[in-house]
Amino acid sequence: MTKPLRALIVEDSEDDCLMLKSTLARAGYEVTYERVETAEAMSAVLAHKPWDIVISDHRMPQFSSLAALKLCREHDANIPFIVVSGSIGEELAVTAMKAGADDYVMKDNLTRLVPAVERELREAESRRRRRGAEQALDQCRRRTDSILEAAGEGICGLDANGLINFINPRGAKLVGWEAGELIGKPLHETLHHSRADRKPFLKEDCSLCATLRDGLAHWMDNEVFWRKDGLSFPAEYTCVPMREGDQVVGAVLTFQDITERRGSEAALREANRRLENTVAELRRTHVGRERLPAHLGQPARLPVAKATDISKNGRLHILVVEDDPMVRNIEAEYLISDGHAVETADGGCEGLSKFRAGKYDLVVTDRAMPEINGDQLTEAIKETDPDMPVILVTGFAETLGDGHNRVQANLVLCKPFSRVSLLEAVGRAVLSPV
Repeated sequence: MTKPLRALIVEDSEDDCLMLKSTLARAGYEVTYERVETAEAMSAVLAHKPWDIVISDHRMPQFSSLAALKLCREHDANIPFIVVSGSIGEELAVTAMKAGADDYVMKDNLTRLVPAVERELREAESRRRRRGAEQALDQCRRRTDSILEAAGEGICGLDANGLINFINPRGAKLVGWEAGELIGKPLHETLHHSRADRKPFLKEDCSLCATLRDGLAHWMDNEVFWRKDGLSFPAEYTCVPMREGDQVVGAVLTFQDITERRGSEAALREANRRLENTVAELRRTHVGRERLPAHLGQPARLPVAKATDISKNGRLHILVVEDDPMVRNIEAEYLISDGHAVETADGGCEGLSKFRAGKYDLVVTDRAMPEINGDQLTEAIKETDPDMPVILVTGFAETLGDGHNRVQANLVLCKPFSRVSLLEAVGRAVLSPV
């Protein structure tokens, strides 16, 4: 089987050129070649055609191998270049090799030509692949850096000892440091050393550092991070372990300043307080009794179960449907810690599919989801199994039960929620009449 070879031959002798072509043909190469003997001709040919190899005589009336080598490297540093000469001495051969030639072959010993060509073609292909891999890696690195720089939350990498080995620009800005200043510093002692009341706490009590000890993901939204200027801000964060085999070798921390969210939550609580008071006053004065819904579309008040009641009654098989991965993981972690078996779905479509394919004791679903939202999922679940308890989790409880959005869930759980409130909701939903 012939192997195609595009060879640019720099040679002033047509006979020597044909001899080179014949030598390569006998070795199984189908040679396509052009012969040049001046710098101008070589430059024109290099510019208009791709070449697998350049084979050059050492000394010609108007040209030389060193001049040809310079032109070749300026055009493409990866093209193999072999000097073939009948007059080159050892000293000139060494000079050519130092200048960048890949090999040299004497015309009176062309048996070395084919092995030299084959070796240099392999080397060139290896260089091309390596360069392609390096370019792809560099492009991937630049893309990753761009994503991390554009991220709207702080992203921080930790080694196994809790030292910061990476932080993105957003993270550095949130804590008031230059990114380079934080590299090598211990995260706990630098950013997370004290509570909101400025009371320091030990590294052993730090939930961020706990990830490095127990290998579990930890999420918190009721602690603070400390800035370089000594001021603090309320932070929500998730710390996820990085593993090599069974060993935890570090962690990735994502965090954000939730000052504005805390303000919004406080304003919402105040608005609800003023509403839950207006309603009470209207009821007291018997005005409009025929808000008013009893409880914004929720079922009548149910007996409150302690968080341990359900565990005593048995282990539940619970389906958690939530499109926010952080909230989904936290809900699952809370429920698993209470002894329940949990399956998760990342949206209403997957949730409905899993519900129809499996057997569950309870469904906990977010309300605001794309494609199939929590209300639609609850309706589909109730059509399949009217007795299935459903907890609807929402951050917009004020829009429930307005006559157009009548909920069918057994219980509505408002965000943000705690572990205790979630487990009590599970107890109430399971114990409630449907």
